[in-house]
Amino acid sequence: MSKKERNKKYRESHKEETKEYKQKYNKLNKKEVAKYQKEYNKQYYKSNKIKIDKKNKTYRKENIDKVRETGRLYKKNRKSVDSLFKLSQNIKSLILGSIKSSGFKKETKTAKILGCTIQEFKEYLENQFESWMNWNNYGVYKINGKRTWQIDHLLPSASAKTEEDIIKLNHHSNLKPLCSKENLDKGNKLI
Repeated sequence: MSKKERNKKYRESHKEETKEYKQKYNKLNKKEVAKYQKEYNKQYYKSNKIKIDKKNKTYRKENIDKVRETGRLYKKNRKSVDSLFKLSQNIKSLILGSIKSSGFKKETKTAKILGCTIQEFKEYLENQFESWMNWNNYGVYKINGKRTWQIDHLLPSASAKTEEDIIKLNHHSNLKPLCSKENLDKGNKLI
């Protein structure tokens, strides 16, 4: 009997002890185990990319509602703790909405339309904050709720006549933070 076979036989006959040993070892060597696991997963994926991608595609197709709900919950949770992620998701939606409502299709990356990275845009907005504004009160207006702010177009996107106009109106220089109530009251008017 080879050493490999003896070890396998031992593990099978001592499942509980082996399990406890592995748990203790993993607990004491978290960083090394995580590093090994990450490298192993990377190599396994490289060796089995086609098979894994096919399996994932099939799973997503068969469980589309579950996949969408998981994605929705992930984004909701991440938005609650990561202001840059929240800004990124919201500005993408704002720009997409303004382009679609003008009858055009978004074919350009958000950063290119903004004229800066999301991080630079975040800093740009922060430099315009009023004393009460912060990333914890960024969001949708709630009647009788806390004061919130939103991103406002100085020149309304509804004034666009061409696709080029709508792209220009979504440049960061035409955006600013504004009290949510004021933004809703303003609508498509110029301030």
